[in-house]
Amino acid sequence: MEKKKQFVIDWYKEFNFRDDPFKPEILDPIEDYVVNYENERRKLNYFIIEKLPICLIEGPNGCGKTTLLHWLAYEISKDKGRIITILINENTNYDKLILQIITPHLSFKEKLLLKTPSKFLKFIKDRELSNIYESVFLKKNKPDISSFLESRLNYTKSICLLVDNIEKIKTDIKELIAELVGTSNVQIVVTGETDHIEKITGSMKGKNYKISLKGLDYESMKDLITKRIEGFGGSHLEPLNDDTLKKIYEKSERNPLVVLEKCRDKSVNIALENIEFKVMEQANVIKKETKQETPKPEELSNINEIKLKNEPYKIKAFKQGVTKEYKIETVENKDSKPVRVFHHKRNANKIK
Repeated sequence: MEKKKQFVIDWYKEFNFRDDPFKPEILDPIEDYVVNYENERRKLNYFIIEKLPICLIEGPNGCGKTTLLHWLAYEISKDKGRIITILINENTNYDKLILQIITPHLSFKEKLLLKTPSKFLKFIKDRELSNIYESVFLKKNKPDISSFLESRLNYTKSICLLVDNIEKIKTDIKELIAELVGTSNVQIVVTGETDHIEKITGSMKGKNYKISLKGLDYESMKDLITKRIEGFGGSHLEPLNDDTLKKIYEKSERNPLVVLEKCRDKSVNIALENIEFKVMEQANVIKKETKQETPKPEELSNINEIKLKNEPYKIKAFKQGVTKEYKIETVENKDSKPVRVFHHKRNANKIK
């Protein structure tokens, strides 16, 4: 009998997945996993074409805002650096962000000076750049990033800042983003929950271009789950099925993140249901039932006397099961001494 598992750690391996397909993270390549939101993606494309200053993508947590942001970054990157994209999230550092914004627009010499700015600051002729270096490395003043970009950027090259979850962004970075709104050839896409985004972006100058996400319909959600499962080596919806996914979808409020969490939970439980804790116990019962018990010796009725070394013994003869061998057991002798005599295949031995 094949020995089955009684404990599982990498549950996804039970279904031949390479990894957990329901992880709440952006998968690469993003174009293989993004579904639906065709109208919203067209609107983002229009936003980039028209070089509008700021776009707000609003919706509840988990509805796909971050996925849409990464999709946009991926599509822009195909244009070989014509538009420089910078992703900003809650872990972004203020000083590093400033350097990330300005570095692509520096000359070779300015980039060399950037390595040891404290020694060569006096050789930097650009006033805006000198101001930025003093701010970042010497903490002397507030940098004027907008003026620097206005002087360096042109129609053929621009920046697109992609800000994920604006409500979680550090205050100094929020202030920087607000200052850059309206800068020539700088576009900003901001995502956030509906309840927070207008309050936070209200101070940003310029007219907002807004995109609202309402979640996915069932067929789009099914497409999303299928793509993830197949992307990790699975087949269609397995180990789930259409009925199971519909029940999950009905409780998700059209939210992809909620569906991913519930699909993972259901799949883990299916993997655990395959565990058979009683398999060893059943095997032991079968083994016990099939084990042949040695039959008890059958006592023969005749009692005879034999004589070994002139000593008389009374004996009993026992038939030894299927071997048909005989054991000769002493029952008494004239001196009442405990002596055993064994008779095996008619060869008698005396054991004292």
